[in-house]
Amino acid sequence: HALSSEEGGSGGELLSVSFDDWSRALLVARPSGLRATVHATTTPVGTPFLAELEKSMVVPVERVRRSTLRALSTPEIWTNKGIAPPSGLLLHGPSGDGKTTLACAVAKEIQEQGLGNVLIVRCTDVVSAVLGNSERSLSEAFSRARRMSPCVIVLDQIEAIGRRRGS
Repeated sequence: HALSSEEGGSGGELLSVSFDDWSRALLVARPSGLRATVHATTTPVGTPFLAELEKSMVVPVERVRRSTLRALSTPEIWTNKGIAPPSGLLLHGPSGDGKTTLACAVAKEIQEQGLGNVLIVRCTDVVSAVLGNSERSLSEAFSRARRMSPCVIVLDQIEAIGRRRGS
């Protein structure tokens, strides 16, 4: 968009905003659509990088790198073979085994490399006693993620939502 001096430019010269200007601005500013009131759009302070986790979690980190990071950075590896790149990753296991740490490290790596956005949803905050509110909150999270695409959604403590009946 170009501005003339009548619209707020200075001294009759024509000002313009290029795509590069816009890209640089996005590195320091967060558009309001990316700011969340209920869900975090940045990784928690102190989240390690994947390289820092490699010492203790060699196999999971390598699997995450192969599936998630390569799918975002070089999707043509899959599309050239007629395969859709992986669009999700499910980390499961007992409480305390590092799922959240690994997921947040992946999210941090994705943000740092500029491969996409991150949305962290604490499912314990989503659960509501009011019928339909939990579903509405999750629907909002996925709608926001679609607007922020490409986006990684971390559903932390998802077991709070899907408890087994009778337990």
